[in-house]
Amino acid sequence: MITILSPAKSLDFESEMADLNSTTPAFIEESSQIMSQLKKLSKKKISSLMKLS
Repeated sequence: MITILSPAKSLDFESEMADLNSTTPAFIEESSQIMSQLKKLSKKKISSLMKLS
């Protein structure tokens, strides 16, 4: 594999970055519940559920 790195044409370290507008995720509560259940499982069980080798 060959990788080519190229520098940026111009870098401005003096200007402040613009604030990024962010939103609240839609499924915070649901994802917390799923994560708490997944933390109880072993890596092998999770890979089996996800059908990973």
